[in-house]
Amino acid sequence: MTEKIKYNLFSIFSSTLVAFAIWIYILYNLDPFSVDILAILSFFGSLFFWLSGILTMIMIFVRINFFSKNSINTNISSSIRQATILSILVVGLLGLNSLNVLNTLQAGILVFIAILLEFFIKAIINN
Repeated sequence: MTEKIKYNLFSIFSSTLVAFAIWIYILYNLDPFSVDILAILSFFGSLFFWLSGILTMIMIFVRINFFSKNSINTNISSSIRQATILSILVVGLLGLNSLNVLNTLQAGILVFIAILLEFFIKAIINN
């Protein structure tokens, strides 16, 4: 591995740990029924960054160990992209559910939009 790849992986790992620590702090120290909108946005924002980081690391590990046909740079960039889309989907669904406006049709539409977004970005990258 080159130094740039090691630096990128260390950055992903350390930012994931920081986001996880912030998320745990918010989870245990704030009452969700008596806080303002900024605390709720901080909760979902830290959840997004933590989930993006952990999914990125899992996807990189799986791609390198099981599907190592591409270079590691391709694996890292596609893992970051897919983990970010999946994290946006999960945090969006949780946010809509916390507002009590989520139903099955809306969840299905959001999943369909996330899949279309991944295919669209992949088509742009391949051309």
